[in-house]
Amino acid sequence: MGILGVQNAVKLLNGETVDQSIDTGSKLILPDNVQEHKDYVAKYSD
Repeated sequence: MGILGVQNAVKLLNGETVDQSIDTGSKLILPDNVQEHKDYVAKYSD
């Protein structure tokens, strides 16, 4: 996320346009989907 912010800040400083919204690929974990994420982590853990 940080690099995307810096890259877009540089574009703005150079007079370029940037997208209003940038998908960083982050996921929101809530009580109703926490088990899905726990299962995913367990699958790839030692």
